[in-house]
Amino acid sequence: MDGLAALRVQERGMGDLLGVRVTQMPQALFRERISSDPLNGGHAGRVWTKYFSPGGGAFMLEALASGIRALGHYQDNCGQTRGLASTLFENASGGRVAVFGNFGWDSAPSAARRNQYVQAADWISRGRLPVIVESVAQVLVVPASG
Repeated sequence: MDGLAALRVQERGMGDLLGVRVTQMPQALFRERISSDPLNGGHAGRVWTKYFSPGGGAFMLEALASGIRALGHYQDNCGQTRGLASTLFENASGGRVAVFGNFGWDSAPSAARRNQYVQAADWISRGRLPVIVESVAQVLVVPASG
């Protein structure tokens, strides 16, 4: 889920299921350094810079539980890490949650971000996605039932 969705879950009293505390950041520009988590593959270490439109935003994530996997960290203009930007978490109920601190409906993601979305979805499904398009391509995948 994006940062706004996670904030709404938190406001409804279910934030402990996320493993993170979510707070909105006022900045109009942020950078996220993609972590070395294996899920990020060859995109580890890359920087994603995002500009937002009014009504969008970024959300800082603060770990509240052990076992949080950091997919990315926010950085300031000097390259200093300022907090969690994207996380994976398996809660005590066995639910798996991916939280991306950005506002998900702002603009098209980078190849690194797209990879995170796809790999996080596969992690959440415990490796049961029927197909994963690994390269950036304009395709429509229709798995055959049967």
